Amino acid sequence: MTAVEIGSQRHKAFGSRPRRWLPGRELADLSLTVTATPELLGQIRAWLRSLANLLGATEEEGEDVALAVHEACANVIAHAYPHSFGPVVLRVRARRSLHSVQLRVLVSDRGQGLGGRSARAGLGAGLRLMEALTRRMRVRSDPNGATEVELSFKLSGRNPTAAG
Repeated sequence: MTAVEIGSQRHKAFGSRPRRWLPGRELADLSLTVTATPELLGQIRAWLRSLANLLGATEEEGEDVALAVHEACANVIAHAYPHSFGPVVLRVRARRSLHSVQLRVLVSDRGQGLGGRSARAGLGAGLRLMEALTRRMRVRSDPNGATEVELSFKLSGRNPTAAG
């Protein structure tokens, strides 16, 4: 998948702009499935930074979102599919609250899983970084190897580009 296709996903999702930013309003509900390759990481990071900007995030908040999701995708490449490439699914949901935007990003794969390791026991540097950049981070892995990383962010939601 190319950057243009990733960008077109964003444009389709935000092409019809919401008229009002009301509390409780769903702002985004996106799903993107791509092949997890190192070349794609920069495109995913740019896409998430742009999305955060559309949602009214500060530059720092946008970089935090992009870096945390980049790290989750990098972990998929390194650990889920160490000898090949496989799918990674990004699910993004944004919801307006009274004074902010709640952003939740799920990064999932169908790789090897955690191999019986607890996500808490011996957090790697990438997991510690994701935990530091997010409001909440959870890692789940099933016995078949599928792993899901849930990253939750609270964005300021100031001056949203997507507002009409």
